[in-house]
Amino acid sequence: MNKRTFAYAIRPEPSAPVKRGVVEAKDEKDARRLLRRTFGLARLPQGTRISKKAKSKSRPRANTRTFAYAVYLGPDTPIERGAVEAADEKDARRILRGVFGCARLPRGTLIFDQSEIESEEDRALLLETFTRAAQGGGPLGAKKTGTEAPAGQGKSAKLRHLLRVLSSHHEWLNGKGVGQRANLTGLNLSNVNLRNMNLSHADITEADLSGADLQNVRLAGANLVRTVLRNANLRGADLCNADLSDADLRDAVLLDANLYGADLWRANLKGCVITPTALHAALNCKTR
Repeated sequence: MNKRTFAYAIRPEPSAPVKRGVVEAKDEKDARRLLRRTFGLARLPQGTRISKKAKSKSRPRANTRTFAYAVYLGPDTPIERGAVEAADEKDARRILRGVFGCARLPRGTLIFDQSEIESEEDRALLLETFTRAAQGGGPLGAKKTGTEAPAGQGKSAKLRHLLRVLSSHHEWLNGKGVGQRANLTGLNLSNVNLRNMNLSHADITEADLSGADLQNVRLAGANLVRTVLRNANLRGADLCNADLSDADLRDAVLLDANLYGADLWRANLKGCVITPTALHAALNCKTR
C-alpha cells in the first residue's frame, strides 16, 4: 500500500523540548500509531501536531529573496529563528508551515525581507524586540484575532516600523543631516522593551507605554504629553526637561530617574515608586 509522508511536532514530556520530524504512514491514524511506538507512549500528549506533508512542486527559484523569521511556538519553548529562500512573504509563510508541520503559523510569527534591513545590529534589535514582545503577552497593538495573517503580519509590520523609526531617530540625534526625529504619537507600545534606548526629544504624545521596560532609557526633552506609562519601569531613566503633563504614571517605577526640569503638570503619580529627591527636583521644590 502506498504510504504518505506526515510531519509531526510532539512534546513527549511536559518539561521536554518539542521534537519534530517526519514519518511514513498509510494515513494519520497509522502515523499516530507509529509515533506512540517510537516514543513509547500509550497515547500521544495533548497538543501533538500531525499534518500531511505536501509534495514539493518543482519550480524555478531564480527570483527568490532571503526572509528571516522568528516563530514563538508557546510557553516553555525556545523561539525558533532562521532564514528561508522564498519569492515573497506569502511564499515564505507556505514554506515555514511545511517546516514546522502546521496548518497555520502561530499568531505573531515574525517574517521580514533581510534586504529591507541591511544592518546586522538592526536585525538583531528587531529579533530581540520580537522575542520580548512574544514572551510578554502581545504588545505593539497586536490584536488577538485567532487568525494567522492579520495578527502575524500586523505585529511584524509594527516591529519593522518601530525599528525604522528608532534607526532614523538615532541618525537624527547624531546630527549628520540624515534621519528624522522619532514620531511615536498615539502608538500602542505596551509591554515593549526599549531599555537603554536613546529617545531624547522624541515625540511620544498620547502613546501607550503601559508595562514597558524603559530602564535607563534617555528621554531628555521628549514630548510625553498624555502618554500612558502605567506600570512602566523607568528606573534610571533620563527624563530631564521632558514634558510629562497629563501623563499617566500610576504604579510606575521611577527610582534613580532624572526628573530635573520635567513638566509634571496634572500628571497622575498615584502609586508610583519615586524617591523624594527625584520628586523635589521635578517639582523644583526648595529643601532646607
